[in-house]
Amino acid sequence: MILKIFKSQAPILFFVLTILLFLLWSDIFFYKNSNFILSNNDNVLFNLSFAWLENSKLFSLLLAFLFILFQAIWLNSIVVNTDITGKGTLIPGLIYITLMCSIQDMMSFNGVVISGFFILYILQIAFNIYGKSDHYMDIFKITMAISIASLFYLPMFLYLIFVWLIVMVYRSADFRTFVISLVGFVIPYIYVLFFYFWFDKTPLLYQHLINKYNSLFIHNFDFRIFISLIPIILGCLYLFSIIGLLRKVNSRVIKIRKYIYLVSWLFVLSLIIALFFSDSTLISLSLLCIPATFFVSDYFLSFKRKWLAELIFTLILIFIIVEKVLQIH
Repeated sequence: MILKIFKSQAPILFFVLTILLFLLWSDIFFYKNSNFILSNNDNVLFNLSFAWLENSKLFSLLLAFLFILFQAIWLNSIVVNTDITGKGTLIPGLIYITLMCSIQDMMSFNGVVISGFFILYILQIAFNIYGKSDHYMDIFKITMAISIASLFYLPMFLYLIFVWLIVMVYRSADFRTFVISLVGFVIPYIYVLFFYFWFDKTPLLYQHLINKYNSLFIHNFDFRIFISLIPIILGCLYLFSIIGLLRKVNSRVIKIRKYIYLVSWLFVLSLIIALFFSDSTLISLSLLCIPATFFVSDYFLSFKRKWLAELIFTLILIFIIVEKVLQIH
C-alpha cells in the first residue's frame, strides 16, 4: 500500500514524504541525544563552517533533517530522469529516506550528510556527459566538487577514482583527462592554502592536513554492523537489488546500461570507503544510500506480484521502527 501511494508525483505526496521523514526521526528529536557528530574524517571547511552547531542540538537536528529531505527530492529527480526505474514516481525519494533513517548513527549532523549533496551533483553531471563530444569541462567540474567535498569530509577525495571510471565507462581515458582531473582537484586546496597564508596560519593547515590524511589509515572497524539486525537486512536487500538489476542490464538501451555501470562503481567505491577509510563505519554507510536507491527502487518496481513488494517493504519499515523502539527503552 505504501509503495502504491508513492508511485505518482502528486504535489501532496511531497508533504507526505516530509511527514514520514519526521516520524522516522521522532526518536532522535524527542528521545536520543545524538545530534552532532565530529570525527577525525571531518576536514577544515566542515570545522570552519559547522563546528558551532556542536552546542545547538535542535538546530543541528533540523539542519540534518532538511538536508536529507532536500537530498531525497533531488535524488528522486535524478533517478527518474535517468529512466532506470521509470518516470513519474516518488519511490526513489521514499527509498532514500527509509535507508537514511534505518541506522541511528546516520541520523545526525555529520560530514557524510554534507557529502551527499556533492555526490548528487557529481552523479548529475556524470549522467549528462553521455553523448557529449567534449567532456573536459564536466570532468573539471566533477573533480572540483570532489575536492571541495573532501575539504568537508576527508574520505571523499577517494572519489577521484570515480572520475576516471566515468571516462572509462563512456570512452577510453586519455592523458588530458587525467591532467584536468588533477588540476580540478588541486585548485580548491590552493584557495584554502591562500586563506590560511593570509592569516599567517599555514603551519597549522599543514599539520591539520597531515593528521587528517594519516587518520585515514588508522581505521577502527565497527563490528556492530554484524550484531545489529538492520545492517544485515539492508545488506541482503542491497545484494538482491544489485543482482536483479545487473541480470537484466543487457536488455536495456546502451545509455541506461552505462548509467547502471556508473552507479554500480559508485556503490563499490562507497562501500570500500565506508569499510576501510572511515573512523565511523555506521555513519559512513550512508554513503551507500545514494547509489543503493537506484538498485532498491528498481527492485521494488520490478516485482510482478505487487503485494509481495509491499510486504517486503512494510516488513523492512517495521523492523526499522521496532529497533528504534528497542533503542529508546
